[in-house]
Amino acid sequence: MNRLGGAARAQITAAFGQAETAVKSTATVMDKAAESMRQTGAAMQTAGAAGVGALTKFAINAGEAREAIVLLHEAITGRFSRIPGSLLVLAERFNVFCASIA
Repeated sequence: MNRLGGAARAQITAAFGQAETAVKSTATVMDKAAESMRQTGAAMQTAGAAGVGALTKFAINAGEAREAIVLLHEAITGRFSRIPGSLLVLAERFNVFCASIA
């Protein structure tokens, strides 16, 4: 049977203690991250439901939704010179011109 000296046994015990502390610390960090992810997921679900509720009040069709997305994409990407044309197309989709003529 192998026998360790007192110094070697103390070093091994200390190393295992440090490893245990590191594992507990990592588990705590992971638990906090998991809770943060759960909270973020709940917030995203709430925001998504609110967005869907707002869109259903407008009752827009696919063409109108597409033009709104194109308009937002142009604004986000910085293609500001194309925004007036997209606004005209969006107004046409919403039949703004027919309402203003009548």
